[in-house]
Amino acid sequence: MNLGLWKQIHGLLWKMDYSGNLFLSSSLINLYGKFGCREGVDFVFDHKGRRNSVVWTAKIVNNCREEHFDEVLDGFREMGSEGVKKNGFTFSSVLRACGRMEDDGQCGRQVHANEIKLGLESNDFVRGGLVDMYAKRGLLKNARTVFEVIGGDKRTAACWNAMLTVYIQHEHCIEAIKFFIG
Repeated sequence: MNLGLWKQIHGLLWKMDYSGNLFLSSSLINLYGKFGCREGVDFVFDHKGRRNSVVWTAKIVNNCREEHFDEVLDGFREMGSEGVKKNGFTFSSVLRACGRMEDDGQCGRQVHANEIKLGLESNDFVRGGLVDMYAKRGLLKNARTVFEVIGGDKRTAACWNAMLTVYIQHEHCIEAIKFFIG
């Protein structure tokens, strides 16, 4: 966990013209993000000629980790404007940001609509992200609807936890017990 050493390695990669390697670019974005080095993240991202979903998602995940939720949504929109295909992990990261924004779930509903439009509603990351996002916004009916649509054995532990947590946080303890024992 030595940022100075990683900056030296990045300098060496820069000299070797790593810019065409999408894997290295996304790895560097993730690395700088874990160090909280925003200028490193921006440098790698801004000097990337061609960006794919992995590079975009790395930037989105970093912005979410740093709680720059407006930038997560801006990046998500820009990603679409550039014609980069969004995947389940991209959506789950954006939904995580939407769950923490104080907008009564509006951005989350828009992202949910976009996800349906792109046909990603069966993706496990997206399903879990939707339940979590609606739960965090206190939208119990929406969270429960997504949970029910997921169905039986496709429900992850994260989905169950999100549902139980939202019931308890909103003081619906009896409902939580009924929900749990099913």
